[in-house]
Amino acid sequence: MIVKCIDNRIEKVCTKKTSEALFDTYHRLKGEDEYIQRGRSYIVYAMFIANDVKWYLLRLREDTWYPIWYPECFFEIVEGSPSRHWIQTRKYSNPRGGRGCGMLYAFYEYTEIDNFYDNLIDKCEEEVEIFKQVVQKIKDEAVY
Repeated sequence: MIVKCIDNRIEKVCTKKTSEALFDTYHRLKGEDEYIQRGRSYIVYAMFIANDVKWYLLRLREDTWYPIWYPECFFEIVEGSPSRHWIQTRKYSNPRGGRGCGMLYAFYEYTEIDNFYDNLIDKCEEEVEIFKQVVQKIKDEAVY
């Protein structure tokens, strides 16, 4: 799955309903997000759906070891096929730290290893190595 950033200003792209659903993270997203670039395409490594909002797990630069969750309102879908490496699971906490449950579509290790994302962010060696392998698998199947 590949998405393209249509704008990086939340006020320009998100509806009132979406903004309310993003309330827990709105303070970080308010204004212009300097991390995502308008017009740039990103590979989606996982997707979380809760409260009628989709979140995409994106690696913003080639030199980063971890991906970041972003709401769908910033993007348009360029190529909508889910990765064949994704599995579906019901999660009772939002990976973005919000409340409520939703559906997570992600690679096996993300869904099955406790605290995988937190450990990846903390640069734990095992999770970093796993994610490197996942990046390569998903990049190999992506069609630009």
